[in-house]
Amino acid sequence: MVISIAVKKGIIPDDYKHTIPLKNITGVQHTKPTVFSPGKVVIKHNGASADAVVNVPMFADKLNKDTFLYSAGELKKVTEIIDAINKARSK
Repeated sequence: MVISIAVKKGIIPDDYKHTIPLKNITGVQHTKPTVFSPGKVVIKHNGASADAVVNVPMFADKLNKDTFLYSAGELKKVTEIIDAINKARSK
């Protein structure tokens, strides 16, 4: 099983496709959003790259390819995805 992620990047909408084999995932670190900061998900896995995504919108944080930020309105959906990843990993 492979986790496939499409991330919007850059000023011009362009999907960055990223796949992670489920067997390589060693953990998922999740920080929920607050009033002042977005939520953050870090997928830890074997072979993870520390390289930052270089084509990001102006003034945006340059994160590595396994770190994802999201807004409070997406918390429910993100929690469901993390639960599904953890459930699949436990099998």
